[in-house]
Amino acid sequence: PAATQSVLKLAACIGNQFDLATLAIVYEKSQTETAADLWKALQEGLLLPQSEIYKFFQTTDESQQSIGESYPPSRLPHHSSPIYKFLHDRVQQAAYGLIDQDHKQQTHLKIGQLLLSNTSEQEREEKIFDIVNQLNIGADLITNPSEREQLAGLNLLAGKKAKSATAYQPALQYFNSGLTLLRSDSWESNYDLSLALSIAAVEVEYLTVNLERAKHLSKIVLKQANNFLDQVKVYELQILFYISQNKMNEAIDLGINVLKMLGIAIPTEAQKINTEVERLREELQLEVEEIANLANLPEITDPYQLAAIRILTNASSASYIANPVLWPLIILTTVKLCIKYGHSSWAASAYSWYGALLCGAYLDIDRGYEFGRLSIQLLEKYNAVELTAKVGNMFNVFVRPWKEHIRETNTSLIAAIQSGFENGDIEYAFYGAVHYCNYHFFAGNNLDSVQQIQGKYFEAIAIAKFDFHESFIRIGQQTVANLLGQVANPRYLVGDYIDESTILPNWIENNIVFLVLCAYGAKTMLLYLFKEYTEAVEAGVIGKEYEQAAAGTLYVSEHSFYYSLALLANCNQLDSQQKQQALETVAANQERLRLWAKHASVNYQHQYDLVEAERARVEGNVIWAMEGYDRAITGAMDTGYLQVEALANELAAEFFLDWDKTTIAQAYLTNAYYAYARWGAKAKIEDLEKRYTDLLAPILVESKTSVNPRNILHQTVTSSSTKISEALDLASVIKASQVLSSEIHLEQLLSTLMEVVIENAGAEKCVLMLPKAGKWVIEAQGSIDQVLKPDLAGKGIKDTKNLETKPVLTVLQSIPIEESNTIPISVINAVSNKSQALVFDNATEETTLAADPYIIQQQPKSVLCTPILTQGKLIGILYLENNQCTAAFTSDRLEVLKLLCSQAAISLENAQLYTNLEQAKNQLEDYSYNLEEKVAERTQKLSDTLDDLTATQKKLVESEKMAALGGLVAGVAHEINTPVGTSITAASILADETQGFRQALQNGKLKRSVLQNYLDTVEESSELILSNLERAGELVQSFKQVAVDQAHLDKRTLNVKEYLEEVLISLEPQLKQTSHTLTIEGDETVTIETYPGAISQVITNLVMNSISHGYQPKQNGQLHLQVDRVEEQLMITYHDDGCGIAQEHLGQIFEPFFTTARARGGSGLGLHIVYNIWGGDENSYKADRASDLALIPRK
Repeated sequence: PAATQSVLKLAACIGNQFDLATLAIVYEKSQTETAADLWKALQEGLLLPQSEIYKFFQTTDESQQSIGESYPPSRLPHHSSPIYKFLHDRVQQAAYGLIDQDHKQQTHLKIGQLLLSNTSEQEREEKIFDIVNQLNIGADLITNPSEREQLAGLNLLAGKKAKSATAYQPALQYFNSGLTLLRSDSWESNYDLSLALSIAAVEVEYLTVNLERAKHLSKIVLKQANNFLDQVKVYELQILFYISQNKMNEAIDLGINVLKMLGIAIPTEAQKINTEVERLREELQLEVEEIANLANLPEITDPYQLAAIRILTNASSASYIANPVLWPLIILTTVKLCIKYGHSSWAASAYSWYGALLCGAYLDIDRGYEFGRLSIQLLEKYNAVELTAKVGNMFNVFVRPWKEHIRETNTSLIAAIQSGFENGDIEYAFYGAVHYCNYHFFAGNNLDSVQQIQGKYFEAIAIAKFDFHESFIRIGQQTVANLLGQVANPRYLVGDYIDESTILPNWIENNIVFLVLCAYGAKTMLLYLFKEYTEAVEAGVIGKEYEQAAAGTLYVSEHSFYYSLALLANCNQLDSQQKQQALETVAANQERLRLWAKHASVNYQHQYDLVEAERARVEGNVIWAMEGYDRAITGAMDTGYLQVEALANELAAEFFLDWDKTTIAQAYLTNAYYAYARWGAKAKIEDLEKRYTDLLAPILVESKTSVNPRNILHQTVTSSSTKISEALDLASVIKASQVLSSEIHLEQLLSTLMEVVIENAGAEKCVLMLPKAGKWVIEAQGSIDQVLKPDLAGKGIKDTKNLETKPVLTVLQSIPIEESNTIPISVINAVSNKSQALVFDNATEETTLAADPYIIQQQPKSVLCTPILTQGKLIGILYLENNQCTAAFTSDRLEVLKLLCSQAAISLENAQLYTNLEQAKNQLEDYSYNLEEKVAERTQKLSDTLDDLTATQKKLVESEKMAALGGLVAGVAHEINTPVGTSITAASILADETQGFRQALQNGKLKRSVLQNYLDTVEESSELILSNLERAGELVQSFKQVAVDQAHLDKRTLNVKEYLEEVLISLEPQLKQTSHTLTIEGDETVTIETYPGAISQVITNLVMNSISHGYQPKQNGQLHLQVDRVEEQLMITYHDDGCGIAQEHLGQIFEPFFTTARARGGSGLGLHIVYNIWGGDENSYKADRASDLALIPRK
């Protein structure tokens, strides 16, 4: 019909997809009338409705009233304008072709004018693209100058919106369209609009690398601008463009020239720069006594000084990268202007740079951190979202790591990156992106994940053509690729990302000193890790020359760390004078590293300890070296620096190999091997295998037999290697299994199982299904999500976009799988039927899953579904997804998952048993209320239930006893390890010295000095061995007595106070992990014939009960035992000053399963064990007050 053709023509002008409300406006009819004219096109299938709402606007044959008109407005859905789409682009083109060529512009112009006139000011920005796109097509038909200027303004609005979405090409089209609509004398007739469109166009021309066009427009603005401040806006853009193109020196020169025009002279000669820097440092030190007071400075009012601050700020990064001598002067000048003339939002950026200068160049870390916090405070005060990327980058990269763990910067850096993209600060968005990748690497995260993050940001940087940032990220990419074994020779930066032989000379020639430092830092590390010590030292020496270029960043500390290690490793190649020089350099590096460790031990203490251990090795201080290695290993483990943990173990192994202590060396080397494997450093693993084949033989043989999944229906994943280096770390699996085995409450177990599986299997989503009443139901779901960091307001940028990644869990849902849309039912059924695992590298490409609704809708990538079996019985199913990449679930991960599932099966059965016991106990309590009425019919059932409960209770009590004994063994063994290890080392030294002494005697070369040295060594070693073995003997004696006592309840006569002190020794490992103090007082003469094991177990349970439930974390507690004789009986009184026991609970504390800490994992068995040991005699104990317990053992 003609009406349908008419409305389709207009619809085709709007686009391939359109909504009824917009079409009705341009059709100049109601929505109901417009829908009626579209009906025939719908019937013929030319249009496709995108929802069911269209039916509300269709008329029926019997009545011309639409359904929508017969419904009250409240019955219609929100946003109830239907959306339609042309069946195909060619259908749209055909409809558009119905319009005469001569009338097309007129049609678009009319559509645009109708949309504009029917859109309110509030809605205009939302619909700006629809309006401007139509008007621009018909722009040639607009002859009225005021209407053309109105459209130019609309193009400015549309361009800004497109630019904020980083859609630079569309933004450029809008800005240029706006410029063409202006009158030839627009600089006189409409100066503000001409300037705004020109400045916007210049910026986007730079961003899209249209250099000639950008220069042409810049010249026009500089010529036409009627004041210098407007010209400064162009100069700012030119500086930023030079930086993006890696032309740092040009950016600096332009900034200095513009500052000169603003009346600020910046010297360029090094001597004059240094003089000015010292003057400004002294002035600022005197002027700023209380940094916090700076937040209250008045607003800046001088626009020329504000322009100078903006120019200085934009030139800061260029001077930092290419002219480290000038950089402090730029920063100090900026801060001086802010303090002298007042604050604006740009003061936040100035103080963040000043914080970096104080922390990095002047090592005034506390003051620098205060200025960093001030910058965040001012950012929030001014709500300066346009500066969030700058300030967030500076604070989190240059300031925060000197006081906090670098992992604390993750969320804030991501927010800064996102803000940069959203607000047009692409330069700092990309700075933040590269630093985020590199700090992720420095923090010891898995190298595969680091490479994935690098790839994501590299693509964006390369597309935007930011040369400096691209070169910057390529250094890190090549380093990671080398460690992952993706190059032929991992020692050198030569591969798919960079070639050091060609790129380094170019950077040096162009004075891009920051990149030179980063490259030589990476070279020093790689050469050192792969044992090329001489070359590593050479790289370290060159890198040292450029350290000032990266002041305030981890690039300096990382270079210094590996440079020191390389110097020490290379000492055996040097003569005495060269060795002394190397040690002096190391000492200077260590002095700085010690200062860093003082302020942020979580980042630097383990590095300091490792270098100290190596220095002690070189200087022959064996015991200091041994202790240093262990401190470094422990520190790296505690703070999560996996690469340093691996390296420290490797160096400790080499140290003991030099002393021919092969067994000890093998233990350290095995730990190093596993740590490198967890880090993902395949090249390093292969290097260890070649160097230490014999020492690593046991685990290499083990890997060939253990990492071999069998009986698995494995669709596409294959494994070509059985090396343990390509498997997941066994220690992590054991730790995860221990965590699972420790859970007895079903709800907590399900949450823990989800977290453990997601962490160890590399999954983004995990679903656990359990059988219930003959059907499979979903009992737990977990997924990786981004949530707002809880303590964000206190540590970073206060913005809802500051997120952290963590598992989000839901448990005990009992949702039947048929009612869920979160899993592929066909996969679950297949695993349920065959009890075998299914793995799909890319589920969307599997023909067997083509009909599954979930697969069709969600398009998942890597999918794994595995059964949970116990004794061949299927008790659960785990479903996992990873949508970041294909083939995420390798055979190694599947084998690890099988191990976890084995432990999960045991834990699930135990948890269900415990749940059943609690239910039985609750049933017993319910039955007791109506016992008289139900005694006859329930007697037998209650008796059976009670028997089951009693038997299980005894097992749990016995398990708790043995667990306590196991904890005792582990704790005392840990205590014994240090004195025994020290004694072994001292004995080894003594043996070596004795051999040398004997040989000198036999050869007739015994001198007085040799004899004296030998006697000194004998005396020192003997004292060391004797004191440490005496300590070990005391520990062993105490341990033997307490352990025997705990395992065997035999009577013997003992001195009560002395025995309690022996028990206290066994509890020291647990007490050391707290801030509590345990004292024992009383009659030292009291002896008694009793069961010492009973006393030991009772005291142990009481003390552990206080530690676990009596205090808040980090609270200091006083625990006290008092021994007294009361007539013919002995009274032991135990007291703590913790939260105590509520009065109403005192009568229940000895009942089994009674606990007030069920949510925190309490079992309610601790004091019941005390009750059982004492035989349940109420005359032998009493609970007095809320935190005292008196025990009166019988004779």
